Amino acid sequence: MLAIIISTYFPVHAQAQAITVSGLIKLKDGSVLPSASVRLKDAAGNILSFTSTDDKGGYSLRIPSSTALEKLYIEVNYLGLKKSTVNLQPSRLEYNFVMESAAIELADIKIKSKPILNAKGDTLSYNVRSFSQENDRSIGDVLKRMPGIEVEENGRIKYNGRNISNMYIGGDDLLDGKYALGTRTIPLDVIQSVDVMQNHQPIKVIQNRVQSDDVALNLVIKDEANLSLSGQAMLGGGLPQQYDAALNTILFNKKFKMLNVLQANDIGLDYRRDLQNLGTNGFLAGLDSDKSNPLISSGTVQEPDLPQKRYYLNNSLMVNANNLRNYSNGLQLKSNLNFLLDRNRFSYSSFSDYTLSDSIVRYTENQSAVQRPIFFGGTIKAMLNKDKYFLNNDLKINLGREATSANMSLNGLNFDQKLKTNIRDFSNDFRYSPLLKSGNVLDISWRVNFFDNPQYFQIDKGLNPLILNNDNPYMSLSENITSPLFSVNGSVSYRLISRTLRQNYKISAITETHRLNSRILLTPITGEEYPYAGDSGNNIIWKEKKFSAFAGYEWKKERLEVTFNFPLSYQIYNFSQQLQEMRKNFLVIAPAAKIKIRTSAEDFLQLNGNFNRDFGDISSIYRGAILTSYRTLQSNSGELKDEEFTGASIFYNFQRSLSMFFMNGGINYNRISSNTISTILLDNSIERSLLVPFDNNIDSWTVKAGISKYLFFINTTASLKMSWSLNQYKQFYNNEPADFNNEEKFINLGLESKILKRINLSYNGSGRFGKSYSASENSVSNTVNRFDQNLSVSGTLFKKINLSAKGRQITTKRSGFADISYLFTDLSLKWKLTKLKADLDVEINNLSDIKNYQLIQIENNRLSYGNYQLRGINGLLRATFFL
Repeated sequence: MLAIIISTYFPVHAQAQAITVSGLIKLKDGSVLPSASVRLKDAAGNILSFTSTDDKGGYSLRIPSSTALEKLYIEVNYLGLKKSTVNLQPSRLEYNFVMESAAIELADIKIKSKPILNAKGDTLSYNVRSFSQENDRSIGDVLKRMPGIEVEENGRIKYNGRNISNMYIGGDDLLDGKYALGTRTIPLDVIQSVDVMQNHQPIKVIQNRVQSDDVALNLVIKDEANLSLSGQAMLGGGLPQQYDAALNTILFNKKFKMLNVLQANDIGLDYRRDLQNLGTNGFLAGLDSDKSNPLISSGTVQEPDLPQKRYYLNNSLMVNANNLRNYSNGLQLKSNLNFLLDRNRFSYSSFSDYTLSDSIVRYTENQSAVQRPIFFGGTIKAMLNKDKYFLNNDLKINLGREATSANMSLNGLNFDQKLKTNIRDFSNDFRYSPLLKSGNVLDISWRVNFFDNPQYFQIDKGLNPLILNNDNPYMSLSENITSPLFSVNGSVSYRLISRTLRQNYKISAITETHRLNSRILLTPITGEEYPYAGDSGNNIIWKEKKFSAFAGYEWKKERLEVTFNFPLSYQIYNFSQQLQEMRKNFLVIAPAAKIKIRTSAEDFLQLNGNFNRDFGDISSIYRGAILTSYRTLQSNSGELKDEEFTGASIFYNFQRSLSMFFMNGGINYNRISSNTISTILLDNSIERSLLVPFDNNIDSWTVKAGISKYLFFINTTASLKMSWSLNQYKQFYNNEPADFNNEEKFINLGLESKILKRINLSYNGSGRFGKSYSASENSVSNTVNRFDQNLSVSGTLFKKINLSAKGRQITTKRSGFADISYLFTDLSLKWKLTKLKADLDVEINNLSDIKNYQLIQIENNRLSYGNYQLRGINGLLRATFFL
C-alpha cells in the first residue's frame, strides 16, 4: 500500500527539494506593509499556497522544484489598496511589491463588518472583536462562534473535529491544561485574537525535529492588558434563596501571569469541572501511570443529559489560584492551587428492565442523596524551555474526601446508606532534554507516584439475606476497601535528527506495587458483626514490572509523512491472594504506523494502524466479593486478563482558511480480543457480576463527518455534524450467552448569526437515534430517538441594554409509548453601566417551572427510565464591577 501511495503522489522526477520565493511588500512612501495577503495561484486561478506578510513586510512561499514556474503567479491583496500580481520566472526567486491606494466610490459599495481571520504558516489567527456580540463577557462566549472551533458543554475545545492539546494565555500554559476555568472567567476585553496553532510542539528543543499532529490554542493578549492588574467583583442574589459571588484578579504580561478566582454559588455551577485536565499537555505526555477508579458507587444511574444548572442543587465554594513568573534567564515558575468545598443534593426515581429469555427482571429504585466533597490540589512547576535544552519538574499533591449519605428504596425496601471516599495522590515528574553537539536530542524522564482512595460503605438494613447471609435475617452491613498504589517510571531516549529520516530509540522501566484489601461485615440482629460467609474478602498484592525498548521512525518527503513505532516490552506480573501466588511473564510487541499525505497546503489525509496488548490490573483479578453498589456484587475468577487491541482509522482534514470553510471526516475501527468475559446473574433483589475465562471479541465502528462555514452574505457561522457508531459484543445473562449490537446515529446543525446590527440569533438542533438489539434467539430490540433543539435570540437597546430569550425543546420517542417532551425557557437582561464600570444582570430561568425530568436509556437487553428532580422557576439579580 505504501509503495502505491508513494508512486501515485511522488513520481521519480519530483524527488528534488522544494524552492522558496520571497520578497518585501511596501507602500509608495517606503513603509512596510504587515498582514498583507499573499497568494500563489496557477493559470486557472486556483490557490496553491498562501501566507501573510510579517511585521517587517516580508513573506516566503515554498514551491516544489518540479513545478513549471512560468505557469504560476503571485497575487497580493490588502483592504484599501490595489491588487498587485506578478508572473513567476524560472531564474528569479525574489519578488518585491509596491502597493498603491485604490480609488473607491462610496456610492457604489455597501460597507459591512466582516470577521477577520489571518493565516500564517500553520497558525490561524481569529480577530476576537469581529466575532463578538454585545452581550459577550468571557472569551468562551466568542469561541463558539468562530468557524472551525467547537466548545463542548464540559468546556472541551475542538478544532475541525480534533481535540486541542492545550490552551495557552499569551504563549504560556498558565492553567496547566485545565483551561475550562479560563474560557469561563477571562474577560473578552483583554484578548486581541485567538491563534490556532496546527502541528504544535510546545518543547522548543524538538520543534521542527519531531513531527506533531497536535492542535493548540493561544489567547493573544492586548498590549494594554500587559501593563496593569485588573479584576472583577461580582455579587448576585435571587429567589428562591439563591446567591452567586466571585472575585477575580487577572494580570497577563510577559513576566507575570495570574488568574486567581474566589467564587461561591448555589445556582447550579459545579466548580469541579474547573479541575478537569482537558488538554493532553505535551510537556509530560506518556509519563502518567494507571490509577484505579473507586470500586464502590453510591448510585446506579448517571446524571441527566441536561445543563447542570437545571438539576445541580448545591452550595459550593472554590478558590483557584494560578500564578506564573518568567525570569530573564528563561526560568519559568508556576503554581496552580485549588480548594473546593461543596454540598449538593441529588434525587431521582427509576426502574430498569432486563429482558431475559424466559422473564423480565425489574429493579425499582428511589434515591435522595447528599454529597459533601472537599478537595485540595496543588502543582508546583519549574521549567526551562530553551532552544538548546528542556528542563522541567512538576510536583503535584491532591487530597480529598467525599461523604455521601442517601435515603434509598429498592423494590419497595427502604434503607439508608453512607459512603466515604478519600483521595491521597502525590507525584513528582522530572524531564531533561538537551540538544547535543551532533544535532541529536537526548531525553531523560523520571516519575514517582503514590495514590490511594480508601472507601467505607455502610447500609443500615439487612439487604439480600439469601445471597449474603444464607437466608438468615441480619440488621446491617459495612464494607472497607483500601487500595494503595506506588509506581516508579523512568526512561532514556535518543533522537537522531536528519532532514528526511528521524529516529527515536528509547529504553524504559516501570515498577508498580498495588495492594487491595476489602471485607464485607454483617451485623446480626443480636451479637457482634461477622464476615460475609461467601468468601474471606480480599488481601492482594499486585506487582508489575515492565522493561521496554522502543524504536520510532519518522520519514518526511514533501507531501508525504510516514511514522512507524516499534515498542518491545518484557512484562512480569506477580500477585498473591488467599494463599495463592501466581507469576506471569509476557513478551509484547505493539507496533503502530501512520501515513499522512498533504493533498494541498491546508488539507491532509491521515491513515493510522496499531496493535497492543494489555493484561488488566488488580481490579480484574480479585476473587473475594466486593459490593460495588447497594445492589451489585462483583468478583472475578482470578484469571489474569489478556486483551489484544487492534485499531485502524482514516481521517481527512479539509480547510480553506481565508474563506472560513472547514470540513473533516473519519472512519475508526477497533477490536478487543479478550480471554475473559463478564457474566451477570440477575434476580429481583441483586445483580452479581463475575469475570470468568471465555474467549470473545468486541468490535467497534465509528464514522464521523463535520462541516463549518462562515456565510459572509448573511453574517452566519453554520456547522453540521454527523456520526454513526456500532458496538458488537457477547454478554452472558444468567449463564445464557447473547450477541448484542448497540447502534447510534447522530446529526447536529448549528447556526450563529447576526441578523441585523443589534440582533443576534443562535440555533443548535440535534437528533440522536439509538438502537440496541440481539442477534441471538429470543432477540431483544429497543429503540429510542431523542430530538434536542436550542434557540436563542438577543438584541441590544440604546447600546447599553441587551435582552436575551432562550428556548430548549427536548422530545424523546419510543415505539409503543407516549412521547416525552419538555420546553425550557429562560430570559435575561444585561445593562452596561459605563460610568460605574459595572454590568447589571437579571436572569429568570425555567419559566415553565419544570421540576421533574424523565430520561430513557437503552443498552443490551436493559431499558431504564429515570425521573430526576430539577430546579423550578428561579430568578437572579447580579452586579459585576470591573476593577
